[in-house]
Order: sequence, then C-alpha cells, then structure tokens
Amino acid sequence: MKPLFSILQKSVAAPYYRQNAGLFLFCFFLLFGTQPSLTDALIFHYSVMESILSSYLFFWIAAGVWLMYAFKTAHFFFACIKKDAYSFLLQFLSVPLKKRCMALAYLQTILFLPVWIYGFLIFIIAIRENRLTQGLYVLITILLLSFLSLFLFIIILEKGKTFSLFPAWLRIKFPAKFSFILLRYVFNEQFLALLVTKLLTFFGLYSLTRLEKDYFDDRILWLYYISSLAGHCLLVYKNHHFTEKRLAFYRNLPVKSVQTIVSLFIVYFILLIPEFWALKGIATHQHAIEEYTWMILAGPSVLLLLHCLLYTEDFSMESFLQLVFGLWVVLIFFSLSSWKWMIALVCLTMAIFIFYSSYYSYEKKAEIEKLE
Repeated sequence: MKPLFSILQKSVAAPYYRQNAGLFLFCFFLLFGTQPSLTDALIFHYSVMESILSSYLFFWIAAGVWLMYAFKTAHFFFACIKKDAYSFLLQFLSVPLKKRCMALAYLQTILFLPVWIYGFLIFIIAIRENRLTQGLYVLITILLLSFLSLFLFIIILEKGKTFSLFPAWLRIKFPAKFSFILLRYVFNEQFLALLVTKLLTFFGLYSLTRLEKDYFDDRILWLYYISSLAGHCLLVYKNHHFTEKRLAFYRNLPVKSVQTIVSLFIVYFILLIPEFWALKGIATHQHAIEEYTWMILAGPSVLLLLHCLLYTEDFSMESFLQLVFGLWVVLIFFSLSSWKWMIALVCLTMAIFIFYSSYYSYEKKAEIEKLE
C-alpha cells in the first residue's frame, strides 16, 4: 500500500496544497490578520467554536463551509483525472477494490486535514465546556462529509473524464446563443467550482445582511461582497479561455460588439443571482434599498471588468491573480469611502472602454496546460 500512498501524495496532495496556498493564506489573514493581536484572535476563535457548539445556526453554517471544502477537494481530483498528464491514475482501476478505496481514503484524509484539525479543536473545547454531545456531532458531521468526498473520489476514478455530477437527462439545455452557450459551459463543465463558490458567498452574505442593526456594518458587508466577487476570478478566467479556445470563430461573425458585451453582462448577472437573493436582507432588514441597488449593479460590472481586462494581454493564471488582487485593493478603498456608489459606474465604464479598444486586437498565444 505504501507505493500507492506515495503516488497519490506526490501527484495529487502536494500539487493541491501548492495550488491552493494563496487561498489558505487568504483565509489565515481573514481569521487572524484582522484582529488587533494574537490574544484577540484566539479569543475570537474560541467564541466562534463555542457558537458552533451552542447554536444550530452557526453549526449549519460551519457544516456548509465544510461541505463546500469537500466538493472543492473532489473538484480538484476530477481536474487531475481530466489532464492527460494524470492518465496514470486510471491504472488504479486495476488495483483490487479494497486497496483502491484505502488509497483514496488516505488521499481524502490528507486533503481534508484542515477540516479535521479544526474539528478536533472544537471537540477539545466541547470537552472543556461539558458539551461532549455537541462535540461528537461535529466529528460525526466531518466524518460523514469525508465519506461523501471519498465516494465522489471513487466514482470520479471509475468514470474518468466522463464523470458528471448529474445524469444527461438532468443537464440544462440552452439555446444556441452566445450568452446561453457560455452559461451551459459554466453549469455543465464548472458546476462543482460554481457550487463551492456560491455556497461560500451565499451563506456569508446572508448572515451579514440579517444581523441586528446594532451589529450591522456595511463596510464589513462590502468587504465580504468584493472579496466574493474576486473569488469568482477563476470562473471568469475559464470563461474567457473557453470563448477564445472553443468559440474563437465568434469574433469573425457579423455580430455587433454591443451584443457581445451585453451578453457577457447578462451572463455574470445571472451567475450572481444567488448573491442578489442573499443581499436582499439589506432592503428587508436594514432598509437600505439604495445601497442594495448599488451592490446589485456593482456585482456584474466588476466581473465584466475582470473579463474585459483579459483582452488587454495574454495573461497566465498567476499574472491574472495579481491583477485581481490589485483591483480588489482599489475596490476595498472605494467601499470604505462615501464613494462606494461609484464602483458600479467606474467598473462598467472601464469594462466598456477596454472591450472596445482591445477585443478585436486581442490574440491568444499561450496554451494553458492547467485548463486543458
């Protein structure tokens, strides 16, 4: 078994943590870097863990986040299976089922290790606070999610590149229009990534907008919202790659530029409908209808700007992430000022200008191995 463990650890687990190092560092910054001191950060996390043990709402929010992480690990494994360089993983099908499951369980445990560590910390606090039953609920929940993730690993390995979360008769069929073709690609080819992103943003925004007025802070909401939009950058990057790789002919069709940019805006508006629904608490609970309107307009405008920026240069994923981070910093400054209403206007204006000046002159040169 050791050779199987070593192969999976070096070929899947190690690249997973290297690729997601930025995400883990960003989460670490949000969890610890936003507190004035280490003591305050520890007190904050202690209270969060106590809330998970004492409140059903916080428990299900935590379970939702862990579920998204389980889907994320499965999505990464599927992405590996789809690459030609990882075709050797299909040789695991020749291994007896028992050994194959043990090897995949080992891989799943390594990928799920951050959740297990946090779960055991919660369990230790549960013992200290005489909440053993609630602590066991947390560990059982994580164990069930681990089995779910392992089941997906097994199915993905068996199905290979043909794996789909839904059967063919459940897949959404769209008309042959540019916006619908792009939506079909997102829902059929990026479903797991979309699901993880939507669950993470939805629960966070929903919780923040429904706080009591004494605790509600629109600056924190804008910070989370803009960070959520920045979290869509991978979807935007893949959408751009798809249009330039598989729909390269579209640029030569007799289609007006305004139709193309409007179609892109509609696509990103539709993709952000879950966030809009989560944000409606601003209007219903906080009675800030004007701010709700500006946030709705800002969402697709920011994503459209990210998409149009990709026409200025043939960006690699690393270069694009640096660009996204720079834009995120600028938008955060906007959101903390009284000019936050200008975010939608500025982003939309810049997107239109960049699109008209770069769309027809753009030429893709690099092959992106990670997305093939």
